[in-house]
Amino acid sequence: MAHLIDATLCDPDLRGAKLSGADLSGADLRDATLCDTDLREADLRGADLTGADLPDGWTVRQWAGCGSARRMTTLAIWPGGHRVWCGCFSGSVEEFAAQVEQTHADNPTHLEDYREIVASMRRLLAR
Repeated sequence: MAHLIDATLCDPDLRGAKLSGADLSGADLRDATLCDTDLREADLRGADLTGADLPDGWTVRQWAGCGSARRMTTLAIWPGGHRVWCGCFSGSVEEFAAQVEQTHADNPTHLEDYREIVASMRRLLAR
């Protein structure tokens, strides 16, 4: 399994790479060529995928500066599945929504911000 934690890759061509289950957390994958790359179950927590050419059927959206820790929240959608990463959280959109409600129950500002993100995620999944 590949571990590219916090790796800085300059316009990488990872076409056809087998990165299933790889730890890509914090990796700089801007403008990466990832078509035909196996990213199933890869940890994309905090990875920068700006401008990346994703595998067919994949969508990745990221929200920066979320919550009190100003974290990056990432949603990856692929044929047949999806995953959310935010801080130490990793799970489904519905699990994320429940965690947000529990964690930020006493902080209406962060709760509202995260609720808006969850609503955006749900819209993306409904497409």
